[in-house]
Amino acid sequence: MTKRRTNPGRVAVFQEAWVVAKESRWDLLQLWAGLLVVIGLLNLPLVPEYERGLLTGFLVMAGIALTLWFVWYGVGDLGRRLEGTWAEEWTAEELKKTSNVLEQIPNLRFERFDVDNIAITRDGIYILEVKRHRRLYPGVLERDLAQFAKDSRTVRNFLTRAFTTTSAPSQGFMTAVLVIWGRAGLDLLPTVQETATGDVIVLGGRYLRPWLESQRSGYFGTDYAHDLAQEIRQVAEKREEIHAPESRMIRWLARTK
Repeated sequence: MTKRRTNPGRVAVFQEAWVVAKESRWDLLQLWAGLLVVIGLLNLPLVPEYERGLLTGFLVMAGIALTLWFVWYGVGDLGRRLEGTWAEEWTAEELKKTSNVLEQIPNLRFERFDVDNIAITRDGIYILEVKRHRRLYPGVLERDLAQFAKDSRTVRNFLTRAFTTTSAPSQGFMTAVLVIWGRAGLDLLPTVQETATGDVIVLGGRYLRPWLESQRSGYFGTDYAHDLAQEIRQVAEKREEIHAPESRMIRWLARTK
């Protein structure tokens, strides 16, 4: 059974959300104080019992919704980062549904970045970076491509020298894939983009599974994929232990499926 690990991106989101909640505690306290006053007035005998319960329940739910909105979306870019973690989960689900994927390893940590997912298929290894954009403004895709091309080169070098019991895969079997979710990726068909540090496949999230299904060269066997994935997971678990958050609650909330 695969050990459940924490998602580094999700850890950062929950840690920042907790900081935002603490810094905004007086605003949240005023919000809830106002709601409690209104609820107290509604529960006076002048208000019919049925309407009293209905309005009280509505105000409590509205208070919870406003609190969550304030913490997740009302301050800074936390909402955007939260949407990014959702996109990582959507990608992981698509990989699980793809018959060509033999193994997948989410959230492999490096010194200055994290790999969102590594998928080992019959035809090779795919290094996946996940982004969520509502619109590809000028320079956004170029920036994402340049950064990911550098990061994926680091990953390829790592994958060719980091193994002790499994023969290292050739770099020719490793492909960098940038997956775009959100409105910007709806019509983004798979294309090869050239960068100064290597080629990257760019595609919309909904095209990921059919594109992977079409890649069936059959170079890798099930046993090799399993052994390779086990070695990568061991590395991921060691790195996670070093960087694990102190809070048990955050570790639990940030666990991968």
